[in-house]
This record gives sequence, C-alpha cells and structure tokens, in this order.
Amino acid sequence: MFEVEVLFLGIVVPFLFSAVVALFLPSSWPGSLRGTLALLAGLVATYLAFGLKSWVSFLPEDGWEYIFVLMGAALVLEGGALGLGLPSAVVWISRLVIACLAGWLSVPGYGALHDWRFLCASLIALAVLALGTSLHRFARERPGVGFPLLLSATLFLASIVIAEAGFNKLAQVGAAVAFGLAGLAAVSWKSRSALPAGAMPAIAVALPVLAFSGFANDYSELPVWCFVILGTAPLLLWLEKLPPGSLLSGWSRQLYDWVVVLVPVGSAVAVVVGR
Repeated sequence: MFEVEVLFLGIVVPFLFSAVVALFLPSSWPGSLRGTLALLAGLVATYLAFGLKSWVSFLPEDGWEYIFVLMGAALVLEGGALGLGLPSAVVWISRLVIACLAGWLSVPGYGALHDWRFLCASLIALAVLALGTSLHRFARERPGVGFPLLLSATLFLASIVIAEAGFNKLAQVGAAVAFGLAGLAAVSWKSRSALPAGAMPAIAVALPVLAFSGFANDYSELPVWCFVILGTAPLLLWLEKLPPGSLLSGWSRQLYDWVVVLVPVGSAVAVVVGR
C-alpha cells in the first residue's frame, strides 16, 4: 500500500494537476504565465498531499523542508514577473531575493555544516542565480518538449542519487517536481508553447537545494562530486556555444544537449548505484 501511495502522491498528483491546470487556463494568457501557474498548482497539490502524510511539515523546521516554499516563492515572484512582462530589473531583484533565501534557509542551523553556513549559503545562492538566468534563456531558445523533458530526466536521476544517500523523503520531492514539469511538457507536445518556460524559476531552485540537502543528509558517504553535478548539470548546456555544439541544429542539437547533460548525471547515478 505504501508504494501505491508514493506512486500516486509523488508522480500522478503533480503530473495531473500541472497538466490539467495548464489546459484549462485561458489560452489568451501568456504561455509562460500559464506554465508558472500550472506548476504552482501541481506543487501546492503535492505539498498538501505530502503534508497530510506527514512527509513534509506544513510549518518547515529543517532546511530541506523549505524546498516547497522556496519553489513556490520563485514561481510567484520571478515567474510572475516574467509572465506579466515586468521590467528586467524586477525579474533580477526577484531572482536575487529567491537565491539568497534558498541559500540561507537550506543550510541547517546545526551539525557540522553550521560552521560553514555562510560559504554553503553563498554557493547555493550562486547556483540558483546561474541556473535561473541560464534556464530562462535555454527555454526561450528551445521551444517544444525536448528541453523540459531533459530537465525532468535530470531531476528524476537526481532523486535516485538522493534515495541512494538514504534520504527517501527528499527523493520523493525531487521526483514530484520532475513529473510536474513533465506534465507541462506533455501539454506543450504539439503546440511548442512557452508553458515550460514559466516553470524555470522553480527548477533553478530545486536542483541546487535538492543536491545540497542530499549532501547534508548523506548517510552513505557518497562522493561529493555527484551532488555538485546534480545541482548544476543544466549549466553544461553552455558548451553548445562552442564547437561542435555550435555547428549543430535540429535533432542533432537536441541529442547533443541530452548527451552533454545526462552523461555526467548518469555517471553520478552509476557510481552511486554501483557502490
């Protein structure tokens, strides 16, 4: 019964809520705004479902429990600013605020990492800023289903590593975000709409926070580089600006994107699972 509940709460709920809300929002609204609201609905539904099962506290206490709040805030502030077409200064201020909050709230106030809190918080904030800027650009350059599915696969593989680290609750959260984004990808399969672009602020928060929280709660002594790769993998898409990536187009370019991101991530998964 537990496995059925995990499947329903962590996969079906975020996928269906994100997809259904995206379908029923007015088509006259900007695509990115619809994507923001749809993923927000999926995350809220999943948060409530997890909370009712006491997997995530309604009032966060530990660092990792803030992940839903941080993703929601990113969607409301930065996603809303992007979807409404507000000035770029507003977008950047929102992104900076979310990055700082993600860094500070994700580092536990106790244990071995407490003495390194400022450094850890700074690194998380930098990763969120870099991903927020990069993912927004990548989503605009890559309309369609390929890019959001790549991010969904990255998040899902990250969840496997976190589960191997012994943190199943956090792994379930990562899988939920992955399938919420997959729901948006499914809706935009044929339309090549900007729906997935509206989800990028949440993904920019999710990957670094998931990776750091998995590292901070690692009970299996996994290699540190595995968590670093998981938290920053999409930044490898900048390699496309260099040869041979810059010489590719169409399907060959999409295949190159998948190889550049998923080979390192897959290597981390292989190392962890093979231990």
